[in-house]
Amino acid sequence: MLPVSRALFRHVYGCSLCLLVLTLLGRPINAADHEDADGVKIPIAAANDLVRETPTFISGQTTTKTFSAAAMYRLELSLNLPGDIELIATADNVIVVTLEKQAPTTTSNQDKRVQSLLDSITLIESQNDDTLQLQVQLPDNAPETTLSQSANTHILTGTLLEGLQLKCGIKIPADVSVKLHTKTGDVHLRGIRGDIAVTTENGNVYLDETVGTYKIRVNRGNIEGKVLLTHGQNRLETQNGSIKLRLLDTLAAPTDMTAQGGSILLQVPKNYDMDAELESQKQHIVVNLPAHIDDPTGLTIINAGGALFRLRATDTVSVLSSPSSDGDTPTSTETDPFVDSIQPIPQTAKPPVIDGNLSEVAWHSATQLAPFRLPDGDSVPTHPTETFLMWDTENFYIGVKAYGPPTHHPYISQTQPDSPIWEDECIEILMDPNPKTAIYYHLVINPIGANFDQQVNRSGEPSFRFAPQDVQRTLNREAMQTDFSADSTWTAAAKVACQINPTFWSLEVAIPRKMLEPPLEADSQAPTRLANRWLFNIHRKTYTQNMLSLIPATSREYSYWLPTYDDVYPWWPHSQHEYVGVLSGRSGPAMGILEFVTTSSITDDFASEAKFRINAIQVSGNTKIPTSVIRKRLPVQPEDIITSSQLAWLIAELKQWNWFQEVRLETKSVDVDDEEPANDFLSSTSLHIRVKEVPIFFAEQIRITGIRS
Repeated sequence: MLPVSRALFRHVYGCSLCLLVLTLLGRPINAADHEDADGVKIPIAAANDLVRETPTFISGQTTTKTFSAAAMYRLELSLNLPGDIELIATADNVIVVTLEKQAPTTTSNQDKRVQSLLDSITLIESQNDDTLQLQVQLPDNAPETTLSQSANTHILTGTLLEGLQLKCGIKIPADVSVKLHTKTGDVHLRGIRGDIAVTTENGNVYLDETVGTYKIRVNRGNIEGKVLLTHGQNRLETQNGSIKLRLLDTLAAPTDMTAQGGSILLQVPKNYDMDAELESQKQHIVVNLPAHIDDPTGLTIINAGGALFRLRATDTVSVLSSPSSDGDTPTSTETDPFVDSIQPIPQTAKPPVIDGNLSEVAWHSATQLAPFRLPDGDSVPTHPTETFLMWDTENFYIGVKAYGPPTHHPYISQTQPDSPIWEDECIEILMDPNPKTAIYYHLVINPIGANFDQQVNRSGEPSFRFAPQDVQRTLNREAMQTDFSADSTWTAAAKVACQINPTFWSLEVAIPRKMLEPPLEADSQAPTRLANRWLFNIHRKTYTQNMLSLIPATSREYSYWLPTYDDVYPWWPHSQHEYVGVLSGRSGPAMGILEFVTTSSITDDFASEAKFRINAIQVSGNTKIPTSVIRKRLPVQPEDIITSSQLAWLIAELKQWNWFQEVRLETKSVDVDDEEPANDFLSSTSLHIRVKEVPIFFAEQIRITGIRS
């Protein structure tokens, strides 16, 4: 009877509560009155009206001027007062300038003077041949009657400038060049076609489908937008900020970009041809387009090569393929985050040695996935992650480089298999070799190679068990009931190895395909559209400690190859999504499609490039690190056959070790009597690696005591 009694009580309680609310709504409400400054009581309703009617800003008279654009080909605007500039291209043959003025109300009786000062802000124009020059300024003859009033006016003027808000909106024919200057404020340009020059001391610059050559300089702020280039030199620079641009067509022009204190993200069409000089002070450079290093110049040749782009930033420099080939067609990311995510994965002829070192030649032919993004899908993580994939008939290979500043060490607390590895800095891998079923596989690995694996039978909402411990303290365990189901007794039988370096930790995994793929059916028919395809996603939980702090501070960050678009539970990769297209009707976690291919563009390049045999390897300049240790870490050894592009890759790998300040690679042809006629076409070359070590201590021996697990 107890359940029935509780149910009855709930109904009675609900009815009583509704009657109480209705009764209160029918009664007058008397609240305590407010008092004004003189102690006079004001009824609360009147007080609320006063609050609502009190203006936040004082507005000056809006100034609007119209000019004929019949003979105007250039507009110059100088805004020496705080304010924003917005230029919008129109089809009209006139130039319309609107100046709006606002300032905060004062706490004294100075509002009339503020109003007068706002009205005195003027728009001054002059015409010189084909140029319209505009200037916004505050006249020197501000309202004043006496000397004391003049002093007060100057004080008031200074106070006014602190909160002044101007907006200069200009409607202008599209084919007019512009030169803009603002002291403090943002600049927006939409649809302008011509030479574009912008300088701002403190503010952002936004370019919306503009066409032309660009000369943009920002002292403090960002440069963003979607643009088209024309022939001519472009220069975009911010002294304290980032640059994020998307090029809308394939026309390339020489471009210099500099982002001090920030990063550069350049999105281009997949077939965009360019030469790139990429420089990152933190050595974070990401390119997900077909590219190779030109050995004589050191330039990155993207696709067929073309105009020179110089990209320099303090943080990450990224050159990525645009999400869509046209500039106006919106992407369907919100409704289908899996479109355009099919990623070809090459077959490797030689399996890598699983030791945590990704400097082997085998990894040079692997596919590098696009850079990770935060769960929202738009933002770039602070800690970049590189992922490399390849396969052979026995294994699926995954290589990861997880970057972080040298002052922050990855947090590690778990050492045992199938322990809660997600508590640590870790990489999480989701794999589904058979998209026809709901089952998929989950692998979690921390920087010392401890791992957790499970077979997921049903995806679902976040599980309290898999939340990081510090996150659990913010959650309600009772409320987090989920239908997520998994079997952690399953094992992937994966071979795992890791290495921890000063600025990144690396991971190598070889997963036996027989542990994942369904057995072939004897009566299998022609290959389906999903033949040789897996579903896949990879996720990084960054959990670092600042070792320079007296009390080591920890920080978390979550990033994905294919974002989950979940800001509420960014740590949970298993939430269900509805798939479309070839996977229409499937519901499961966010995963992209990998296609296992037997050829790749990299392999073809290797076949067409000139190859040579390494005869000997010499190392010089090292004083503390033994030559034997360096040679052991080298991805190439005597008698190996490599190409010139692989040598350029070798230099980059040596620099990533963070052992050396400088690395130089010299080659010398060697005349060797070859007894094997089949190899006569290969020239023999000796490698001489000259290095300059960073200040370093080399540990000859490490002893660990007090091991408990």
